[in-house]
Amino acid sequence: MTGFFLNLEILYEQMVQRGISASLFLQNNELCLKDIQFYTGQEDLQEGLIYLVSQENLNSYPIGEKASLLILSHEEPIHFSLPDVCSYIWVSGEENLFTLFNCVQEIFSYYRDLERKVNQALNSENSLYTIVKIAAKHFQMPLFYHDEFYHILACSDYNSIEEDIRYNERKSGYVQSVEVINQFRTSQSYKETMNTKGGSLWESDYDNTKAVYANVWVNHIYRGRLVLKQEGREYRKSDLYEISFFAQAISVLVRYRNNILGNVQFLENMMIDAIYDKEPERMAMLKELEVLQWDSFDSYICGVISPLDCDVSKFFLYSICTDIEEKIPGSYACYHKGYIYMLVNLTKGGLDADNLRMKMAYSIREGLMHVGVSNVFQDVYEFPVYLRQAMITLEYSEKHASTIWYNEFRTYALEYWMTEGIGKLSKNSLFPPELLVLKNYDKENGTKLLETLEVYLTSERNSTLTSQILKIHRSTLPYRLKHIQTLTRLNLELHETRFYLMMGFYAIKRGCEKTRLSFFASLFLLLLCINC
Repeated sequence: MTGFFLNLEILYEQMVQRGISASLFLQNNELCLKDIQFYTGQEDLQEGLIYLVSQENLNSYPIGEKASLLILSHEEPIHFSLPDVCSYIWVSGEENLFTLFNCVQEIFSYYRDLERKVNQALNSENSLYTIVKIAAKHFQMPLFYHDEFYHILACSDYNSIEEDIRYNERKSGYVQSVEVINQFRTSQSYKETMNTKGGSLWESDYDNTKAVYANVWVNHIYRGRLVLKQEGREYRKSDLYEISFFAQAISVLVRYRNNILGNVQFLENMMIDAIYDKEPERMAMLKELEVLQWDSFDSYICGVISPLDCDVSKFFLYSICTDIEEKIPGSYACYHKGYIYMLVNLTKGGLDADNLRMKMAYSIREGLMHVGVSNVFQDVYEFPVYLRQAMITLEYSEKHASTIWYNEFRTYALEYWMTEGIGKLSKNSLFPPELLVLKNYDKENGTKLLETLEVYLTSERNSTLTSQILKIHRSTLPYRLKHIQTLTRLNLELHETRFYLMMGFYAIKRGCEKTRLSFFASLFLLLLCINC
């Protein structure tokens, strides 16, 4: 699994259960906490840590940035001078500082041990039941998992739900009663639960029953849900976060089982075909896109992920796939022969390339994974070419022993283009994607930004000469250049950027179908861009 991180709400409830009198003040409740440190005035506060601070240190070293704090103080929280972005747990100064620290350490240790047990369970023969049993022991409440057909595949205690289930001899297993299933199918409140992600609370519109649940998703497909049955205690807010972790473990297991049995989805077949340079079947692809509600001309990006540790388990890699799909909307990821391959619909997910990098940072821990991504493209039928682009990016970054965890094709585009020509890519895929952005914008808005950029670069960034050639007023040029920068985020101060753009313009005019740019053409462009 990718990790069982805590948030302040989980930590607070665990502290209260252990007899600590505390109050919770939330601005941020992200699941990111993994350890505790004493705050002694450090300037660089890490997101994954909660800092224990006494009243004395809080007065001596005021907090100047976003942080998660555990404050031990005789003063009431109303008197604290903290940034608005800070979240904290306040504990009365009557508590012993070191006892409090040890208590929180024990909580983190407990969850690390819980994560270890779940990971071990994924490798066991009866892993589904083992995971449910571990979860039930943690929650101290009955728990069961049913698939999309309401078959109960694992239950911690069948006696606790026996009124709602029956044994199906044909299926050789337990299913929920017909009456209960029919209630679900006709219940509006239940229908609303079918699309939820993460832990949620369902309240029946037939009676007063409640249930905490988390849907299990595999390749964006609903594969049942994990249900926590209220018995022995009231639900806690932390149950919603914690059940999501166990549902993710089940999702990893279901996904893995499907793959080893050969029950793979179309997208995975399509992805594997692309790895081996096989063209996708267009009609089948169109049908799959309709199911996903993807448009073929949305904006897409491909990626390939390689673990730095060659001994990493398959279960870990499958869990990364699941985590990517959960955290990055409009994404699909699959594991194949040591690598993770992904296709992201940026339009569907409401993302751009920069957003994607930030989103992936939550799933891909620096130092554990190496990522290569393609340029953005607008025709999903071209995805095999751009998947190849991502593979080339990863290959070149590893060849250069890059220490950067997230690598973009543009970093190595020039080297590849000048040494390999088109290779296994296409002419258009080698062009700087910013040129296509400007071309499309010009077409839609009747502007001449692409021409402006070309003339500006070939004029060695001479504003007077550029304005004369374009026959525009000198005051118009800065406006156009600013507009170009806004649309493309190009940094024209970098000679590598200018060189890449000039090669793109050269290729558009001359074509690059033959093999590669000639030595003299490359040298000419390089000298031109160094001088400009």
